[in-house]
Amino acid sequence: MTDAREILIPRFIYIREINSKAQTCSAILKYSNSKQAIRVYRGVSEFIQDLEAYKSKNEHLEFTNVKNLYGTMGVIRRGTREYLLLIEECTLIGQILKANIFRVDEILVISLQEENEEDMEYTDSVKDLVNDQSFYFSYNYNLTHSLQENIHKGLLVEESKQFSDEDCSEEYFPNYDKKFIFNKLLLSRLNNCSNEHLWPFIVPLIYGVVSINSTYLDENKVGIILISRKDCNRLGRRFTSRGIDDEGNVSNFVETEHILIHYEQDFCQVASYTQIRGSIPLFWTQKPTLKYAPTIGICTDDDKNKAAAEKHFSNNIEKYGDHVLINLVDKKGSQNKIGTAFTNLIKSLNNERLHYEWFDFHGECKNMQWENLKILINNIKEKIDEQKYFMASLDHTFDKIGKLTQSNCKITQTQIGVCRTNCMDCLDRTNVVQSVISRLIAHRQLWKMNILDEPKGDVFESFPKEFDALFRQAWTNNANVCSILYSGTPALKTDFTLTGKRSAKGAVVDGINSAKRYYINNFCDSYNQDILDSTVLSIDLNKDGVSDHQLEKEKDSTNGYTMKFIHLITVAGIAGFTLKSLFQ
Repeated sequence: MTDAREILIPRFIYIREINSKAQTCSAILKYSNSKQAIRVYRGVSEFIQDLEAYKSKNEHLEFTNVKNLYGTMGVIRRGTREYLLLIEECTLIGQILKANIFRVDEILVISLQEENEEDMEYTDSVKDLVNDQSFYFSYNYNLTHSLQENIHKGLLVEESKQFSDEDCSEEYFPNYDKKFIFNKLLLSRLNNCSNEHLWPFIVPLIYGVVSINSTYLDENKVGIILISRKDCNRLGRRFTSRGIDDEGNVSNFVETEHILIHYEQDFCQVASYTQIRGSIPLFWTQKPTLKYAPTIGICTDDDKNKAAAEKHFSNNIEKYGDHVLINLVDKKGSQNKIGTAFTNLIKSLNNERLHYEWFDFHGECKNMQWENLKILINNIKEKIDEQKYFMASLDHTFDKIGKLTQSNCKITQTQIGVCRTNCMDCLDRTNVVQSVISRLIAHRQLWKMNILDEPKGDVFESFPKEFDALFRQAWTNNANVCSILYSGTPALKTDFTLTGKRSAKGAVVDGINSAKRYYINNFCDSYNQDILDSTVLSIDLNKDGVSDHQLEKEKDSTNGYTMKFIHLITVAGIAGFTLKSLFQ
């Protein structure tokens, strides 16, 4: 990967404007090669025709902190104070159909009032948002849509022209899937529809994973891209966010697509396949306690559960088509309780567009018998075949900023259904199964591209060595990032995803990560949740900078326990978690 500045001049410049007399601060944004600028203050934007003339006219103001930037994430409100978030550092990770894709590495948090000590502490915590390197953007490719959606719309979204005066009542981004925009609320605070000059500075971000690689299969250059985008309507950490809400949004909902690109001399063939994951769509909770597996609470109001689930599936059937629902929770213990409730829910919905399959992952694959995943795939194979996958052929004459036309793009097949996979967290078991399904489909797509021979039908059939390594690494990285964003640790069971085999060494690593999760979920997630709440949802923190539920959590955690004792419990638990992992 390349530092964006090695090949791309930063697009924007930030200048801080300070009015000492009025005790106010503003941010001035401008294109690198333009006299025009935008002044942002208290969530309002003002167009400046000539920045130098503006400075001359306002000699009493102080202009400082000149920085090169890549765009704005929006404005955070915290009580009566406001902060502007700007993208300061990013990395170019690759291209999708000639469009550059960037990862955010550092953000600049600007106080839109005179700074105080509390501001400095808060801005440091907001900057921590990007530590997991999980925010991605593009100036001319819509990352909130799958490749299939982008091509079916006949364009790759062009910056600024995507906006319409008719759609600016609450948003700048009518052509985006808003549930996948992490900073949609932050950007809405910059909304000033009479001022279209602000639009080019806006950068919608997806929250998740993007990996872009390429290799050769014989003499055929093939790109392999994996994108996971998290639904930002119900963001939260593992034990603080479970199940569904009244609007049908579920926790840890992630859309994942693999994209294959075969580059030829005069055209390229593209293929993609999309899957989704998400928490079991019931009202249920699992409040963090000192137990390794906290007690599950399930809402007993069947009508309430059914109404929310109907919204969830109605919205997703409209978007993705028919569903294969793959439930991977255990058929024993507390997981059996919620698995049974899920089964009963699907029966009550009586929707012929939902095909339900409960596969007890741990029961079927115990003692490292992971080859038993063939049972699951064989059970759903017919439905997967009916869903199809996306393929198209693109003439290289389509222009760089992006409109595709009937003359330079030929769609040969469209995906008309989706696999929705869940376990308890929709992380470890889920990622393993999704990677297996992705492998099955990718074999078929590469065959249709005349790159590989017709697949033999083996669920675990390998690709040629270099491609296989990239494929496994992409899905392993996907597992780890999705897991970190929800649980705080890398994923479990990734030894199988990376090597195709379950190993004792992998089980030891799983034991260590399980212990870390125990500690993080019990003693760190309240803080992590507060940062998400104050940015994505803009839930105001109290005067001490923490939410009420964090204070309650801190009281609970000190009730008869010392942190030294908790550390001892955690370390001692690693051995037990490791032994447990060896037999799952």
